Amino acid sequence: MQAVEHVIVLLNGPPWGFRLQEVYPEGLVVSQIRQLSPADNAGLRENDKIVAIENISTLGMGRLQAVQIINNVNYQLHLIIQRLEKRRKQVMTFFLDTAAARGQQVQKGLTSKEVNLWWQKEPSPEPEPKPEPLIYPNDPDVTPVSIDRLMRQFEPPQIEHAPKRKAFANSAFYIDPASLYPSLEEQMQMAHRVADSIKDPENRESRGASMFELQRRHADKYVKEGPEPIRDPIENVRSKMIPS
Repeated sequence: MQAVEHVIVLLNGPPWGFRLQEVYPEGLVVSQIRQLSPADNAGLRENDKIVAIENISTLGMGRLQAVQIINNVNYQLHLIIQRLEKRRKQVMTFFLDTAAARGQQVQKGLTSKEVNLWWQKEPSPEPEPKPEPLIYPNDPDVTPVSIDRLMRQFEPPQIEHAPKRKAFANSAFYIDPASLYPSLEEQMQMAHRVADSIKDPENRESRGASMFELQRRHADKYVKEGPEPIRDPIENVRSKMIPS
């Protein structure tokens, strides 16, 4: 441990927030510090020895005299304290002047440099793509053309096939956004063709015609004529009030 002197400046005026104690043979020592006080904010600590107050040495000074000097200060209080701190470790460097030692140091430095360079090697550059082979014509006025470009020029144009319309009987096109839906006129024409085919004499004995006739008979059972609607009396009054 070694004693280190520090200059501490307390701001914002009294109360300063610390107490002094007269200890033999050290002299004036800080015995207590109030938290968040000017002394605490300035970095004053307990057991700090007061060496000087406002540039006045405290050698042989009593506690009452020191308190009187502190009370006469209005805004800034300058203190010189002495604090015990741990001794810092000293790093000692030795220099060798012999030629053998210098040669060893140079050799070690080169070795470490080579190792570091080996780790810092840059990645090998990627090989550049080979240029496409060109066709050189015998005519000097014709520019050379690559094979890929020549093949693209003679490729037949792609024919876009129009999507086929799905049959009306297939209901899957209703959830297929890429398909073409039949128009209302086309649907009516399909319905008429289906009805005409059922009534055709050639198809009267077919399964579809018999099913259609059976459904029509079942439907007749549920068809009933209701009573005539009764006219609203308010409408009757309104019709009489309106002059003809």
